[in-house]
Amino acid sequence: MKFFIMLFCFCMAAVLDGAAVKFRSGDVLAAEVSSTRPSVSNWNVNLFGMNSAASYAAVAVRIHPKRKISIYDYALAVNGVNHACVAIRINNGAFEYTQKSLPAEKGEIFTLLFFLKDISVSDVKNVSLVTLMPPTTNEVVPLKINNRYSGTLCPFNSIKKTGNF
Repeated sequence: MKFFIMLFCFCMAAVLDGAAVKFRSGDVLAAEVSSTRPSVSNWNVNLFGMNSAASYAAVAVRIHPKRKISIYDYALAVNGVNHACVAIRINNGAFEYTQKSLPAEKGEIFTLLFFLKDISVSDVKNVSLVTLMPPTTNEVVPLKINNRYSGTLCPFNSIKKTGNF
């Protein structure tokens, strides 16, 4: 019960904070969904298929110094269904499929890319970032997601350093 009370307080504090949403590894700065497929370098067709989905989501985060982040650390729950992270971008770089854990440099922004296979952009309602790492596996952080319709996901120059929420 204490866990749920603490989670509720954490979520309320994040909502009242305004600009950024706190999560386990740092701050979520932006979350967006689009029907436009982003380009992904180093794509593994054998692992993920032909790079197609009904819609695509991106979550831009700034992580704490001395932390690392990978595509395996978080999932995006959309309407109650978890979607795996398939690629990551550092600052204004390209989305890239990599199995490496990437270390945080001061001020770097990482953008996590998710393919939403059976969900159209207009059907994206309840969105949460889900922790996949122990000891708090399945910790959920609710997010407000910006619908870019057919626009580019989280253009780096549109992500405010203080967050877009």
